[in-house]
Amino acid sequence: ASVLDTSPTASTAVTTTTAVGTYDIDVSGGVDNNYDFSYTKGSLTVEGFLKKYGFSPNGDGINEKWVIKNIELYPDNVVKVFNRYGKLVFEKKRYKNTWKGISNKTSTGKKLPVGSYLFIIELNKNNLKPIQGWLYINY
Repeated sequence: ASVLDTSPTASTAVTTTTAVGTYDIDVSGGVDNNYDFSYTKGSLTVEGFLKKYGFSPNGDGINEKWVIKNIELYPDNVVKVFNRYGKLVFEKKRYKNTWKGISNKTSTGKKLPVGSYLFIIELNKNNLKPIQGWLYINY
């Protein structure tokens, strides 16, 4: 690259707020008297956070924790989980895929009942909007 008159550049329309999907990567602009350039279009896949909207912390070693895919890319995250009555039952700053369905907002320290729960994930990065949805806990 240091001997080229002008180095090629790569570009894509993907930003930190781009929706899940596959996008083109275009390369262009290389110039040099000693070289010819030919370009092949590349692709970039933007993956979502959640692949699983449920887990079953029942001690069988499968799906024991709620895993939020790529959460480690947002170290200042805040994860909140609410029961069907709107009561906050779990909250964790800097969540690291460790929750096993036990409320940290009640004094009982027991597993939450089987059912649906509303989650809100605040990413706290680049003005990204919070992600919310429904989570199902089963045993």
